[in-house]
Amino acid sequence: MPGASCIAAPVFAGGTAVAALSVAVPRSRFSPAQPAPAVRTAALGLSRVLRGGG
Repeated sequence: MPGASCIAAPVFAGGTAVAALSVAVPRSRFSPAQPAPAVRTAALGLSRVLRGGG
């Protein structure tokens, strides 16, 4: 997407990255400090579910 920026975090299963979660926003509105913690938390939560701990 031209003019966009994104931030992503890996999703792990069994110690292997099996997917990623990302958020894309218009570059003019991008501030990594805002979505980064939420994206990371969501990816960690999904990783926990995939390993059976969620």
